[in-house]
Amino acid sequence: MDDSKILSSQTFVIKVDEKSIGYRYFVGIDILSKKSDTTWKVSGDGGKKLHPIMKLELLQACKSLVLHAFEMKNGFGDKNTYFIYDGASNLISSKEITKEEVIIPSSEVPIDTKVISKGRSVRITLKPQSKFFELDIGNINKIVHLPVNDEEKSIIFRFLENLVISPFMYPFKKDDEGYITQLGSGKNFIRLKPEDDSSKTCGDGRCVIPGITRSLVELNLNDKPSIALSFDYSENVYYKGGNLATIIQEITKSSSISYSTLQNAVNNTSILGVYLKTNHRKNGNIFKLKNSFTRESGRNKIITIKKEDKERSISVSQYFEERYNRKLKYPDWPLFIKMEKKVTYEDGEKISREYETYYPLEVLDIIPGQCVPVPKMDSLSSKVQQRINTKGPLDRKRNTYNELYRMGMFDRNIPLFKSFGISLEPKASFFSGEVLSDVLYTPKSSRPLVVQKGKISNNRDNVCNPTSLKKELYIVYWNAKEDYIKDFSRKYIEICEKNGIIFHGPPIIQEVKGDFRDVNKAPDVFAKEMNRIIKNFDNSFLIYIDSKFEKSHLALKYYEQKFGVLTQHLTLEVVKNLPTKYDSMKNVINKTNAKLGGSNFKIDLKDELSYYNVESKNVLYIGFDINTSSIGSMTADSTINVGSWAANVSKNREQFISDYWYQMKNDYLLFDDDQMKLEIEKIFRKWRKNISDKPPKTIIVFRTGLSQANFQASCNEEVDNFEKCVNEFSDKIFKSSKIPYSWIYVNRTSNLRLYNKDDKGCPTNIEAGTYVYKDLSILGNSRIVGKSYANCLGTAKLPLYTLGRDTNSTRLDAEKIMNIVNMLCYKYDIISSAVSLPAVSYIAIETSKRGNNNLLAEKNDQSTQYTQDDDIKRKNQNLSYTNSKLNELRFNA
Repeated sequence: MDDSKILSSQTFVIKVDEKSIGYRYFVGIDILSKKSDTTWKVSGDGGKKLHPIMKLELLQACKSLVLHAFEMKNGFGDKNTYFIYDGASNLISSKEITKEEVIIPSSEVPIDTKVISKGRSVRITLKPQSKFFELDIGNINKIVHLPVNDEEKSIIFRFLENLVISPFMYPFKKDDEGYITQLGSGKNFIRLKPEDDSSKTCGDGRCVIPGITRSLVELNLNDKPSIALSFDYSENVYYKGGNLATIIQEITKSSSISYSTLQNAVNNTSILGVYLKTNHRKNGNIFKLKNSFTRESGRNKIITIKKEDKERSISVSQYFEERYNRKLKYPDWPLFIKMEKKVTYEDGEKISREYETYYPLEVLDIIPGQCVPVPKMDSLSSKVQQRINTKGPLDRKRNTYNELYRMGMFDRNIPLFKSFGISLEPKASFFSGEVLSDVLYTPKSSRPLVVQKGKISNNRDNVCNPTSLKKELYIVYWNAKEDYIKDFSRKYIEICEKNGIIFHGPPIIQEVKGDFRDVNKAPDVFAKEMNRIIKNFDNSFLIYIDSKFEKSHLALKYYEQKFGVLTQHLTLEVVKNLPTKYDSMKNVINKTNAKLGGSNFKIDLKDELSYYNVESKNVLYIGFDINTSSIGSMTADSTINVGSWAANVSKNREQFISDYWYQMKNDYLLFDDDQMKLEIEKIFRKWRKNISDKPPKTIIVFRTGLSQANFQASCNEEVDNFEKCVNEFSDKIFKSSKIPYSWIYVNRTSNLRLYNKDDKGCPTNIEAGTYVYKDLSILGNSRIVGKSYANCLGTAKLPLYTLGRDTNSTRLDAEKIMNIVNMLCYKYDIISSAVSLPAVSYIAIETSKRGNNNLLAEKNDQSTQYTQDDDIKRKNQNLSYTNSKLNELRFNA
């Protein structure tokens, strides 16, 4: 093969002894009462919903208990028995275990497990699992042959993922060379010790911590099925872990800490909101740091305590000395105030009261492993993170190798690895790049051109299909010079008219009255001002301009949905330069045209693949997504997920339109059955109304928002329900038999990184249009990775596409998926280049974000009677675009 098509990686094959066996046990952990036969069962999964930090504490405590039970003189194992334990109920041992029960006396219980044991004895039991007790780990061929949603396969994959990282993790490795899990990210493992040099340039209370991520992947290298691990180096800004008093002194650069010092030091760009753990008790409490401190010092703050039914007054510093034998090092510092709730019953009535508890700063520790979220980044840390993120492929690949060697990942004498007959191939695998079919761009009144290297060479061509809508144009701005706005308006209208986009009459330019800073928190105030200016909602198009530092986007888009006024948001910083930057202005016009129902670039596949063109009437493309994220640090409703779809069911056959819905959260992030039925009916009715009274010949679904771990649950439940809905509505709406479909899972940022090499053999980014499938597709299971867009800076993780189910008479093969994906990446239709995902997925993801935004905006809308207990049905009626006048337009372009 041509060397230019051979790609290097950070993926290493797992070598397994053919005779390797694992034995699977159910783990029970019981806390024994000191005074009776009562026991309390414990599980590392919490048995209920726990905060990630508390859940991690519980998992680590369970792991420490089980490890101790194996290491005890009369424990489960001998020196040749090794195991992998998930911290909950599953343990896989390298040998059969003959002993069923071990009791750890209270005097021997490890200190780091007091969160569970609370000074009591602990009983550990191991019972053989009723299913898949003996795991044939060495039979790679059999494992690979199992379907993607097979239970045994999932168990073995989880075992291998945990096995490869366990020897280097706390509690097995407790020194500075060890690793812990990043809080909130089960895939990212970070060093216990920060990186000193980079941390020096971070903001107050922050540090840089390197780490590694890993994921399992099936390969078909040299026509031989194998299982491999793909690694990637990580380096992020974290809150500095350690004693709060020490960190406060570092932030303030002073050892004299007063109330006003703390008020200034503890803020969003330092350590406000970080999770703390008390250190004066073995079973420490966990809570968030707020800017809430006493004006009095520990020496002067007097509290009342009860002892033997007698009350007495005592200072906080004296209390800690008497109660915990802890003489305060900083008795003259203020104290942290933690609000607690106490429930009592008076005359049978439940009474809840709040009261203050006080903690000296020195008895509080910042829990390590907390990544700083983007909205809380200070300027110094942002610059550090940007430098990290924009490092090139040479640095990334070298850092990944260095981190793996630092860990000792390739050591041939790791006892845990040897016990299961497993080792890691020290040389990374190579992959073969594929040749794509041509994607064509057809300029207006011109012959088709081949699209290359992620760019559409449109030579400033006009949009291919201008909107037919003629709306009144409103240009509304806040806190800007009128000259900037007028210059923009003239040039904007000029280029719109050149492209055939015509507005009704001259633009109406208005300045907003009043203080409009952070109107996201008061969307009703924003709406009132817009309605002062705009009278005809149905026939208006609003361009709103303000500084990039103002927080108004959420309020603007909520206004759009609530009143049916199509809007476009521009920042003042961009607007100032637009009159002299044609390409940037054209992107603005493209967005306007797309929002109003036009299309900008005609993109097609040719020859046999033309069957799959978006406007062909052959294929219904659907992008499904579910959004679980909060907006910055804000959450509208923690019990709700936002689902969304995008599909080619617009009146303009080149265009995608979309909608979103709300549903109650579920563990596997699957779509609600009833809601799926409603959305499929909407999509089918729009196809019949806007595209054809004949059904599509096939449906291709791209499903984002799931991890690979959830594919199994989706295949078993979600896809079955989708098929049921498709069959019902193909008959009901089209009077047709079943419509075949292909369901493709999209893992947006798989852990797989691939590299080209330059003339000197150094790693370089792969070019736009590089795809791989033969080395990933095993036994007809179509999997592809690749990218259609050109990198700007740094390197990029590649999306992974997995065909989950296909009911077509001729299965959609990997080569066709690859070419369809590549074509759809050029269909975003705003910019003259490809995006990172198929447009139908990209738009669905943006739509679910819009649903999340509108949910939060409604919560902040004082003119709406909002309650946390409002039912999902009402939210869907009021907030989705189904009942909006804009439901036939691409509102989120």
